[in-house]
Amino acid sequence: MSSSRPLRVALTGELFAFPTGTGATTRVTAIGRGLCEAGAHVHVFPTRYVERDPRTALNTETHGIASGLPFTYTSGTSVRPSTFAGRRWARTRGIGASVTPFTWRTPPDAVLLFTGHTVAVPLLNRIASFSRRAAMLFDACELPYVYEQDSLSRRMEEQLYTPYFYRVYDGFMVISECLERYFAARSRVDARMIRIPILVDVDRFALAPAGPRLERPYIAYTGALGDSKGILDLVRAFSRVASRFPAVDLALSGSPPEGPYQDRVMRMAADLGIGGRVRMLGIVPNESFPTLLRNATALVMPHPKGVFSDAAFPTKLGEYLASGTPTVATDVGEVGRFVRDDVDVFLVPPDDPEALAARLASVLAGPSHARAVGDAGQRTARREFDYRYHGRRLADFLGELVETRRRPRRAGRRPVNARHSRHCSGPEERL
Repeated sequence: MSSSRPLRVALTGELFAFPTGTGATTRVTAIGRGLCEAGAHVHVFPTRYVERDPRTALNTETHGIASGLPFTYTSGTSVRPSTFAGRRWARTRGIGASVTPFTWRTPPDAVLLFTGHTVAVPLLNRIASFSRRAAMLFDACELPYVYEQDSLSRRMEEQLYTPYFYRVYDGFMVISECLERYFAARSRVDARMIRIPILVDVDRFALAPAGPRLERPYIAYTGALGDSKGILDLVRAFSRVASRFPAVDLALSGSPPEGPYQDRVMRMAADLGIGGRVRMLGIVPNESFPTLLRNATALVMPHPKGVFSDAAFPTKLGEYLASGTPTVATDVGEVGRFVRDDVDVFLVPPDDPEALAARLASVLAGPSHARAVGDAGQRTARREFDYRYHGRRLADFLGELVETRRRPRRAGRRPVNARHSRHCSGPEERL
């Protein structure tokens, strides 16, 4: 920016908890810290409560500072209200107050939205940012609607949403080439793109305190728990190596999807005879999470093949590599563009529990080679995913976007009858 004052950025949306959470929270935190390292002033605005039970809530404060980032829950609460009226009011307040930073004496120069296929928050922020001549950026980490059950209503909503609402954004921050193609075919012709991969504070993991996180050696998985993450394949694979390595457990940490998914996992483990060796840890607090990874015998990312894996880029892979712990991962999406099998990670084909089991067994049986691969993975994480490097790139991009936004311009429009696909369609779809 040409102005001498620092760039001011609001990170806003309903898709993340703060300051403790899983992949979305990690990405928001890394982006915020990276921008701060580049000299920007950042404020985080979760727009929706994230905790369901106040007795087990990890995020209890509605405002404060965490990881050097000031944050404010615009819903007024981080915990789900007990009454229907309370929940409706919290959601309404969260949406309406999402534009609060634009009422401040020094409003943001840019707002970066972490939101799904919602209407109210993007439109309100578009109106507010337009009046303040601020830039509005969309964080694209996955394809829209990809995790939702296919239905007529879902298809109708997608057909109404995708041709129109991505045009409110001045730019897109995408995590993969696949997503860059998808959103380029659905945005305004003058919208700009920047590709930011997974972001990691390598030192946070590399310098984590030593010492056992659990009583017994363990293979660890962290992140959301669900079929789209390959958890059941992981349990099947572990059952094939458990008898050979009786001292090693499987530890699963993260949040399950709606419904009794944990019970389903534990029933499968019991049926396979490993019920006592599969541990459900829940969401691990931020302060102990790096130690959990660093002290594992091995880390595993068992994502299956599918459009959700082709487009996304798992944050956990960067964290795994940063810890220096040997990592076994399925070769999905863009994973193979950044790492090499048996050099800095152990790659296996997706949807193949037997191949996953064989690779886990080789890691457990050959600790010296596994440790060398883990050390190489840590160097790869520092080279490719450092949050400070990408924070500077994003700050420069936002500065240029803001300057462009504040110059008089005539925005082009993409024809509304363009073809739309759930897959990562290429530029040839532009009409």
